Amino acid sequence: MRHRIIGFHHDILGPIINCGLEIPSLNITGVVFPFLLDTGSSITTLSNYYANQLNIDYNDTNNLRKDKPVSGIGGTVDAYLVENAGLIIFLGRE
Repeated sequence: MRHRIIGFHHDILGPIINCGLEIPSLNITGVVFPFLLDTGSSITTLSNYYANQLNIDYNDTNNLRKDKPVSGIGGTVDAYLVENAGLIIFLGRE
């Protein structure tokens, strides 16, 4: 049986998929957010906009670890790591 990932193409951002987000250490489970599908990336990131919507406290040193800054076309931002986070990718049948 073949499956396809359910998503859409945003005119500016590119390929977007809605994923369920789970971060047990931050008591986040089953929250659905749009993620940019970047097959060339070695990490998955959550934007500051969505981190703020989830009330993630960047000073929570028990559950977040500050990492090296991340650079891209828009500039450089601070990055934080969280352990045991998971994405649930919604599949549809082909």
